[in-house]
Parts: sequence; structure tokens; C-alpha cells
Amino acid sequence: MSGALAGVLAPGSRVDVPLLGPGAWTLLTSVPAATVLSCGSASGPLSGPVVVGPDQSCQLEITSTAVGTSTAWQLVPTR
Repeated sequence: MSGALAGVLAPGSRVDVPLLGPGAWTLLTSVPAATVLSCGSASGPLSGPVVVGPDQSCQLEITSTAVGTSTAWQLVPTR
């Protein structure tokens, strides 16, 4: 993926964003959301910028945890 990617999630919905390295992105959300970054057999919650190494393929899962309101999100390249 290159460039910014953005969307809006309905309450309780989820989006899976494929990422190809190398690259680094910052995830911005309008309200807190649950995130999991999966790269091969390793996966875990996102705790900072998204960094994907050369020749690495990862998937970022963003899940809306807001009740009664949509979650706007944007993934912005940092380099």
C-alpha cells in the first residue's frame, strides 16, 4: 500500500488493511479502536506506528469499539 488510506467503521464493525513493506504508517482514529497487526505467524495489538520490513506482507485489523457512533480512521505514511 502507498499513500494514505481512510475509512469509517460502523459500531462493532471491522476492516482488514493489507500492508506491503517496506514502510511505516501512523494510524489515526476519531475514537479509540481495537487494532491487531499480523505479519506471518506473529500478531499482536498495535502499540505505536505501523512498521513493515522489506519484502514483508502484513495485515492491520481495525475494529470499532465505540457504542452508538462510527469510528473514522486514517492510515498515513510516515516516511
